[in-house]
Amino acid sequence: MAQSPRAALRSAANTLFVITPVLCLLAGCGAAPESQDPVAVASADLDATKFSGWHLLQSVTPIEASSGAAAVNIRNNGDNLDLYQIRPFDNTLGYYYGHTSNDGVDWSWSLPVNLGTPHDRGLAFTRRPSATSWIPTATGRNGSAVAIREYDSTGDEGNFLRQIWVKFLISGTFTEWSMVDSGDFEEDPAMAFSYPYVYVFAPKSEAGQVQFYFSKNDISSGYNANGWTSWTHIPGGNLVYAGAAAALDNGRLFLAASGTNNRYYIISSTDGGAHWSNWNYVNAGPNTFTSAPALTANVAAGGNIELNIFGTQTAVNGLRLVLNSTSLDGGNTWSSYQSIGYGDLLSAPSAVASRPSRIETFGRGTDGKIYVDNYRE
Repeated sequence: MAQSPRAALRSAANTLFVITPVLCLLAGCGAAPESQDPVAVASADLDATKFSGWHLLQSVTPIEASSGAAAVNIRNNGDNLDLYQIRPFDNTLGYYYGHTSNDGVDWSWSLPVNLGTPHDRGLAFTRRPSATSWIPTATGRNGSAVAIREYDSTGDEGNFLRQIWVKFLISGTFTEWSMVDSGDFEEDPAMAFSYPYVYVFAPKSEAGQVQFYFSKNDISSGYNANGWTSWTHIPGGNLVYAGAAAALDNGRLFLAASGTNNRYYIISSTDGGAHWSNWNYVNAGPNTFTSAPALTANVAAGGNIELNIFGTQTAVNGLRLVLNSTSLDGGNTWSSYQSIGYGDLLSAPSAVASRPSRIETFGRGTDGKIYVDNYRE
């Protein structure tokens, strides 16, 4: 296996950084253990000493949220970020534009823009958004998009129909809210862009089993709110339960999710979702998690796809660490889980990587503010 320069790195001493204690656990399902792939752990860790530690994400005032944050690179250089998060008090969606001029050591952030909700339907957003982005060379216009799940009590006989709504930011202008093809979804969505399609992934229950589905929209000629395909089933039965993250690189789509045993699994497609691999267990250790995963993908040295997965583990001796594992071969083998800092987040983390040597990880602290942990090599 060709290895990136990181192959020589191994775990250093784990450094803990305290935000604030919390007793809140995110939703999880303690079902019977699932089958696990007997995959040897053979890839290299990120160097834990090169994480900055969790620190407050500052703008003019600290960025507050009632959910986790979704952040994406824009303009393909990692010095500019779009950040989306559910605002406190009114559960509307907020948007911030971030810029760094010193490789992410310090960030400046715009004042918040309130993106609201589709108020004409009396909707309320839940938990965390997901986002993706693209660059001008791909579509003729730069932009990002955000997807979020809501509760709608207007269904037949008072049933709650949990739909996925999206908003696009194209060349500096936001579209109106629009709904992806109708469904009823158990957990928050995940997003990814692979030219010319924006993909949305979400889990739903059918006959007592949770299945993953995706819809896509061709934006090569601009965003068409009516252009979403019907939801397409991703094979895998009841293997995964909740909370997904999506990433892609080198034409390969990846989807990670929490299993019913609160461990992480991953699936991939090399042909835009027409065919999928099996769901594979992230065989990085026996740890269990209270949050959905965050996932990044980059092409490393030698052409291999480097994946990094992050999540908040189930409390051990009162501590809830944010853990990371790395794969240098597209998810076939994984390094052991290691701590990137004691975040004790009230939300699942979100991660964005402009390159393998630079990753920003975001999450909501117990004080309702957004924190970031930067990785630099």
